[in-house]
Amino acid sequence: MVEILGHDLRCLANRSDTQIQPSDALQPLSHKSGKIIWVKVRNEALLDNYVIWIFEDASEQKGLKMLNHRLEQSVSNEVEKRTRHTRKTNAEYRKEIEQLQYYDVSLTQSREKYRVLFQNSQNGIIFADDNGGISQINDAMRLLMNARNLVEFNHTSVMQICHELDNSEKFSIADIVRQFVKDMLSEKVRRIVHIDRPNGKSLWTEVRSTRMHVKDFSAAITFIDRTDEILSREREAQHRRRLNRISRVSLAGHMGTALTHELGQPLNASIGYAAGLEHRVKDALPERQDISDGLHQLQFELHRACNLLKNAHSFLTGKPPQHEPVELGKLLNSTAISLRGQLSEMHIQFRINITNDGAYVVLGNPIELQQVFINLILNSMDALVDSAIAAPKIEIQVSLCPNNNVRISVSDNGPGIEAGAHDNIFEPYHTTKENGLGLGLAICRNILEAHGGMLWAEDSPNRGAIFYSTLPLKMADNK
Repeated sequence: MVEILGHDLRCLANRSDTQIQPSDALQPLSHKSGKIIWVKVRNEALLDNYVIWIFEDASEQKGLKMLNHRLEQSVSNEVEKRTRHTRKTNAEYRKEIEQLQYYDVSLTQSREKYRVLFQNSQNGIIFADDNGGISQINDAMRLLMNARNLVEFNHTSVMQICHELDNSEKFSIADIVRQFVKDMLSEKVRRIVHIDRPNGKSLWTEVRSTRMHVKDFSAAITFIDRTDEILSREREAQHRRRLNRISRVSLAGHMGTALTHELGQPLNASIGYAAGLEHRVKDALPERQDISDGLHQLQFELHRACNLLKNAHSFLTGKPPQHEPVELGKLLNSTAISLRGQLSEMHIQFRINITNDGAYVVLGNPIELQQVFINLILNSMDALVDSAIAAPKIEIQVSLCPNNNVRISVSDNGPGIEAGAHDNIFEPYHTTKENGLGLGLAICRNILEAHGGMLWAEDSPNRGAIFYSTLPLKMADNK
């Protein structure tokens, strides 16, 4: 009941029937108990045709062999497993490396893109650190300050003077950067700033800042040129003001016509009453020179008031004035007499210097010309009174100038003209007086220009202001 390779061992007796061959290969020998023994089978021939079969127990060898096979299989499986894992890991590493390479290329391209944008931006850009220090600038900002490099720009930024729109407070570019870095927490990150550049040209810029989270950079501050936009708004505002002035001048023309009509009658009546009063008391006038002078002055001023109304109406309506020969010396002396009382009351020293007295004759309207000089003298008187000058004085100088013109200057030792207002003071409705209309100097300039002359203002070399006027002298053949 013992089998080997599925054959009963008894078959070995009949060699012709057996299929079992001697071999070094291990063969299973099974017992009826179910136990299997691994054996090596060989046979040897004996005499008389006998054969001896030898079964060598090789179970331990088989066990070692099977253990070794299992170990080899386990190692093979582990190697294959680890090989697959390594291949997977390597593939993941390759993918990760490719992604890193892609990110590195993208980052390089992005840096290059932003570097090109930064350097070629038309707007000036400053990168600042947490303390407001300037770390980097682009070419537009460097050219804005006319600096060759960052070091020179840092030096210029401290010296560069700026101020905000509608604010005269002065500060530097470096102050702007530090303040913007500080104010970014409170979102005060936009201002309109006026910059006086080193090349003498000024511009208006819109300054903005953006928080950055980059090493050594805390904020990016951008300077955007808004000069054309702001100047355009100013031109529009000036245009609107000019239209308003035209409307007011037109309205003044209508008012002048009404005033001439309404005031002309009482003034003419007053002239008549003054003349009648003088006639009634003419017998007592030789003994009362003061009354005689007062009546003459009263009639003179009333006539002047009538003529002023007529001339103002002619000016506002554009009618040409009637001209006649006027001797400037007499005209100025008459003007001084009419203002003598006010000058004396204000303790103002008044003097007229005329070279070649009586030689300056111009062709014009005496009332209009006297109105010009009265207005200029009254302006000087107002300036002297408002500034409380200790020894106020007004001086009129008349002299000959080229091209057959005569120049008349009215100067005082008052506070002078406000900076930048030398041209504006001649604009209609421009006034520095609390109750002024701003028409006096505009009318004076128009009167002189209508007479072929000019009117302008300058600061006195010592103190005060000088108003210069010119008029063409009357030629010998003028009728």
